[in-house]
Amino acid sequence: MERRQAYENLKHNPKNVRFEDLCRAAEVFGFHFRGGKGSHRVILYDRGSWKY
Repeated sequence: MERRQAYENLKHNPKNVRFEDLCRAAEVFGFHFRGGKGSHRVILYDRGSWKY
């Protein structure tokens, strides 16, 4: 999934977003997960990973 597609999917229907889709979109935009179980996740962002 690329950034544009992830953005469009979330923008299309923001009230009905699956948790897995949101997590996948976060990874595409440069966030990464550290720990957590089930629907509880710790999401971190490395400022150096953003590419325009």
